[in-house]
Amino acid sequence: MVNILDRLQKFAGGPLGQYMNNAHGYWAFPKLEGDIGPRMKFRGKEMLNWSLNNYLGLANHPEVRKADADGAARFGMAAPMGARMMSGQTKWHEQLERELAAFVGKEDAFLLNFGYQGMISIIDVLLSPRDVVVYDAEAHACIIDGLRMHKGKRFVFQHNDIDSLRKQLAHAAALAEETRGGILVITEGVFGMKGDLGPLDKIVALKKEFDFTLLVDDAHGFGTMGRGGRGTADHFDATEGVDVLFNTFAKSMCGIGAFVASHKWLIDIMRYNMRSQLYAKSLPMPMVIGALKRLELIRNHPELQEQLWTIVRALQEGFRARGFEIGSTASPVTPVYMKGGDQPCGRSARKPRTVLLGGGLSGHPARRDHPAHHPHGGPHSRRCRVHTESLRRRARQTPGRRLPTPHARHERHDLGERGSELIQIPPDRLLGSFLKLGWIDHDAGHAFERRDQSV
Repeated sequence: MVNILDRLQKFAGGPLGQYMNNAHGYWAFPKLEGDIGPRMKFRGKEMLNWSLNNYLGLANHPEVRKADADGAARFGMAAPMGARMMSGQTKWHEQLERELAAFVGKEDAFLLNFGYQGMISIIDVLLSPRDVVVYDAEAHACIIDGLRMHKGKRFVFQHNDIDSLRKQLAHAAALAEETRGGILVITEGVFGMKGDLGPLDKIVALKKEFDFTLLVDDAHGFGTMGRGGRGTADHFDATEGVDVLFNTFAKSMCGIGAFVASHKWLIDIMRYNMRSQLYAKSLPMPMVIGALKRLELIRNHPELQEQLWTIVRALQEGFRARGFEIGSTASPVTPVYMKGGDQPCGRSARKPRTVLLGGGLSGHPARRDHPAHHPHGGPHSRRCRVHTESLRRRARQTPGRRLPTPHARHERHDLGERGSELIQIPPDRLLGSFLKLGWIDHDAGHAFERRDQSV
């Protein structure tokens, strides 16, 4: 017999934990200082920060900051005291749920304290042991963990492959007939690693061939996709065909929490059966008041989304024009793929902040419980999500300064009056190379400049 604590102490690790002794506080759990923005300090040095989900620039929006402060001053963090079912229900929680549901085109919504635990609990409510699940191979870790609790069968379809989904649905349908259960299909609106979109219109169309319920995680689509940021289902005009829609406040809303939206009768069932909410304290009032303000801004200011996409198009077109490979992204999530096999990229990934510090960048490689791979077989770098606050008021034309190509070798370029220099680096270290140059030019669409003005 093995003592559990002894085993953990001796063999602790995992994909990331194996590097904890020399990674903690450096490329893992780094301490970034200063206001949330494109430039923050790491170990006393100003860095460009590309590790944010501040898609719409709401993190430091003055109305958002004021709403957060007013909510805290009026209610404190303790209110409401208790779970929603017991003593944590307020008119503001209900108002936020109504407004969220209306915004995404559903009958009702239910607030969740956290997105990750919320998704696990949604899956738990929807499924019985007789049911069969069919899910995308690149589904988020919260979906995978939720399915680990499912006692029934599940099938995986190849990422965004409709033919593969159809084949797995046929298997699931045959099995569901035997078990007298149903079928749940799970996918994402925007995939956070590659930035590609789940083909929701095509998946919904399969309901003509198979009887299934569709659950969509649209964490990265809310605020960025669809009309005025209503999400990926709206983008594909497939809102009605998505039975259960999940969104988080951690991305465009720059907060904590999440919500699930669906038919009113189903949301009522979730209110009384989601264990992650039944046995947890209600979402604190400052977060609810702040979320109401954030939603108001997204709803009433479509220019926030328009500005985001102006920047996204400029960034992605500039990358492609200069030979960088960013895959099939169709969203603000912008992956930059490292060329080379597993071994070269693996060695670089073990010392990412050495690469990133060289470019004045704070970031880290992205991992789930399975590695993300380059379209041609190799792993890719951490996704660089565009946050408009970092670029919105910085972007202007800068003639004569060019983005380096991904095949550039060691070559020095003068970057202006300060005498700053950039050392262009090989492909496996391309992140530090292009990011040290700075920000996007709205007019030119792909000129990058080093700047020192505050946001």
